[in-house]
Amino acid sequence: CTLLGALLRDVVFLPATAEYKQQQSSYWSNQQVETQPICRVLPNSAKEVAIVYLVTATFNCKFAVKGGGHAAFSGSSSIQTGITIDLQNLNSISVDAEKTITQIGAGNRWINVYEYLTPKNLSVIGGRVSDIGVSGLTLGG
Repeated sequence: CTLLGALLRDVVFLPATAEYKQQQSSYWSNQQVETQPICRVLPNSAKEVAIVYLVTATFNCKFAVKGGGHAAFSGSSSIQTGITIDLQNLNSISVDAEKTITQIGAGNRWINVYEYLTPKNLSVIGGRVSDIGVSGLTLGG
């Protein structure tokens, strides 16, 4: 976490920070809340995700990825004594000019997607429960 903090200022949070505590309380299940990573990272771009992955792979660090944080079991989107990568800031949504392709950032929840697409008279196949994360549902949690 020290190296990540040096490489990615303002997106790495340790347990003593208010940001860490707020993020830690954002899970749906108590099992996830009780799982305590050594730090939490909120990347703002794919490049920052790649940097986090490179550090974790180089130093053989345990990590977990949080999309919406709706999984009901410990370790699914947080990790004890590892690094939690929270994708909430990767929340872009765009539709191509032909309105045939929608690109959805991994940090979105389905409610965000539907609220963006509905005024455009568009939809996608996705979660029925609006607060579920796009990445977790798409990839199996």
